[in-house]
Amino acid sequence: MKKSKLADILFKTFIITVLAIYSLGIIYLLVWGLQTSFKSRLDFLFNGNVVGLPSWEYSKDEILFGNYKLAFELFEVPASVIFYSGNTLVKHQTDSNLLTMLFNTVVYAGLSCILPTIVCYTVAYLCSKYKFPFSKFVYVFALFMMSVPTVGTYPAEITLLRGIGVYDTYFCHVLQKFTFGGMYFFVFHAFFESMSDSYSEAAELDGASQFRIYFSIIIPLGIKMISTVMLIHFVTYWNDYQAPLLYTPTLPTISYGVYHLCNVAGNAKLKTTPGMVTCCMLLAVPIFIVFVAFKEKLMGNISMGGEKG
Repeated sequence: MKKSKLADILFKTFIITVLAIYSLGIIYLLVWGLQTSFKSRLDFLFNGNVVGLPSWEYSKDEILFGNYKLAFELFEVPASVIFYSGNTLVKHQTDSNLLTMLFNTVVYAGLSCILPTIVCYTVAYLCSKYKFPFSKFVYVFALFMMSVPTVGTYPAEITLLRGIGVYDTYFCHVLQKFTFGGMYFFVFHAFFESMSDSYSEAAELDGASQFRIYFSIIIPLGIKMISTVMLIHFVTYWNDYQAPLLYTPTLPTISYGVYHLCNVAGNAKLKTTPGMVTCCMLLAVPIFIVFVAFKEKLMGNISMGGEKG
């Protein structure tokens, strides 16, 4: 066997081994978290059952979903914020339970996955297919914003949102996520650069408008790519607690609630390792279900149809 071929086999074996170990580690953490959520504090801490399966003797009620019932009853975030909107003093206050936080999470993650993806896809299409000087400016601007870090903008951004009266509202998320920057802009741009113009030209010959071409041809061609990017955004923002903490403090998400439970003043009955893991599993399980439901559509190759000569 040639040395180059042997080296290639060893390299591939090493990569597969590393990925397998990494994947098993992630799976093990999910399994450990799931079984820990069915343990009592007595079983986990005093009985020393950290890794093993729940003990029926010590965790009978928890095996029967006791921790999850407790989370639904006691998992809440009292929040209040006082700020000036112009010259008007505004006060927001709320006590959010788990269902309210679930609704806030779906709204936040939904807006954060749909808006940036669609706006980014649209701007990349316009910059790629419409050759104007402003298109080049937008491309360079997106490259500049991705390459040069911007720090220290939070105070100015919060002041602006409060001044225009959208701070601590759902519309705040709409304004923040209505953006086209980031890596996926260049992914979409490269996708359109490699796309043949014959698709849109054929539609133009048939009398289709530019809007009809975009919605009937361009979006369907990239639907798998759009869906994949949306899923990535959804998972990212589903687990995000910092943005809701800063911009919508009285509209907490579940991840914000988990942060509050672990770091601020969560309910004492839930502030145990099994209780906190249970709350984390409430955050992780929906994402796992979404991934399993859409994995066949989202894990395939990103491709588009071609033409026959």
